[in-house]
Amino acid sequence: MRVSAPKTRIGEASLLSEADFEARFREHAPRVYGICLRLLGDADRATDAAQMTFVRAWQRANQFRAGSNYGAWIASIATTVALNHLRAESRRGARAVMSGDDPARMAAPGVSPDLRLMLEEGIALLPPATRSVFVLHDIEGYSPEEISRALSIAPVTVRVHVHKARRFLRVHLAR
Repeated sequence: MRVSAPKTRIGEASLLSEADFEARFREHAPRVYGICLRLLGDADRATDAAQMTFVRAWQRANQFRAGSNYGAWIASIATTVALNHLRAESRRGARAVMSGDDPARMAAPGVSPDLRLMLEEGIALLPPATRSVFVLHDIEGYSPEEISRALSIAPVTVRVHVHKARRFLRVHLAR
């Protein structure tokens, strides 16, 4: 992954100093890239989406409410950017495919690379709305309330998407 902070003039769109934005970028870039990778299923597209996420965050920094969770805010931007990529591709008739990333490199400790690959394939098969909620909740660890606010959906809808995703993945992994 090679994502870099956006290059714009200070004060153009952001209330953050360049140093503050750079610090937030360094802190959140891996998580943003992970969200984009899981939603898009391709390393190159995920890098592009992560880059666009930080450009939008920089442009909209004045919309971030002080005291709010910056991680949840940037994750909602990443989700929106990735879903917009998927929508654009579907309009062009393209379909998302797994990138073929080395599953051993991506595997969590104690999880076999084969199981990890099956899980990533299953996640890629989820409908976009369900996938985004599942990734934010079960993989990134956001609460239903945080996801609800970030995606402007009801908390019960978040729980329904998580339930549907888990049920689908149980069946997918049992094959």
